[in-house]
Formats: sequence, C-alpha cells, structure tokens
Amino acid sequence: MLYALLSFVIENYRPLMDNYYSELEDVEQRVLKNPLSQADVERIQGLRRDLLRLRRYIGPLAEICQELQRLDFPFIDKNMRPYFRDVAIHVNRLLEDLTALREMADHAIEIGLLLESSRQSVTQRKFAAWAAILAFPTAVAGIYGMNFNNMPELAWQYGYFAVLGLIATGCVGLYASFKRSGWL
Repeated sequence: MLYALLSFVIENYRPLMDNYYSELEDVEQRVLKNPLSQADVERIQGLRRDLLRLRRYIGPLAEICQELQRLDFPFIDKNMRPYFRDVAIHVNRLLEDLTALREMADHAIEIGLLLESSRQSVTQRKFAAWAAILAFPTAVAGIYGMNFNNMPELAWQYGYFAVLGLIATGCVGLYASFKRSGWL
C-alpha cells in the first residue's frame, strides 16, 4: 500500500511538469519573437519560484525511497525493496526534470537579455553612423564660418559650389561606407 501511495503521488507530478514545460516553451518562443517585457520577466520568475517549491516538495521523497530500500522495517516485506527503488528512480527523474526546467527558465531570461542587448547595439551603431555623417558638414561649415582672410577658395567664383560638393561627397561617402559595413 505504501508503494502504491508513493507511486501515485509521483505519477501525479508528471502532468504538472508537462504543463510547466509547455509554458516555458511558450515563453521562450515569445521572447525570441518580441523584446523581453516586464510581464515576461515576472512570468518566468514566477515559474522559477514554482519549480523551486516543487523541488522542495519532491526532494524528500527521494530520501524516503532510499531509506525504504535500505532499512529493515518489520511491516515492509523485503521483496518490496525493488519497487521502492523503482519509485526512487522516478523521483530522481522528476528532480532532473525540475533542474532542466529551471535551466530553461534561466536560459529564456538570458536569451531575452542577449537579444535586447543586440537590438540596442544595432541602434547605437545607427546613431553613431548618423552622428558621423552629420559631423562632417558641421566641421566643414565650422571652418568656413571662422571668416579668415587667407582662405583662397572664398575668392573663387565656384568656391561655394566646391564646398557644397565636398560636403555632399563626404556625406555620401560616409553613408556608403556605413551602409556597406552594416551600420545603416
């Protein structure tokens, strides 16, 4: 009867573990498709907390089964010891599954953070590229805004157009370079 009770308790944890596995797979898929949200983090943390609680409940069952295999109880037939070993094996599998599920939850958070970091890196590169493109005409205009007397190109008939061409060429060159390197 004790074997049947322990076996029943252990087997009833399996559907619960399957539900957690399914839920973690759903969270993983959502994290891969969308940025990690506050609700996702709270959900994953809630799942991790539930899995830890389950581990605290299931852990002592492994010790109980080990004791039932080793100790000589007068009310337990010695021929029943292999059955308790069977229950102990199921308990150990559940504990391994719990560890794997906790790792899945940890990996879901890590994946979300890595993807968010990657998205931010791409955005920062784009901002840096546009800042460099805008810095070029600013620098050229700053030089010509100093109003030095010895700037020969100021007296040229086409000096204004030459400077505008230089600015346009520089900006297009920078844009093409950043586009080719994947920054834009």
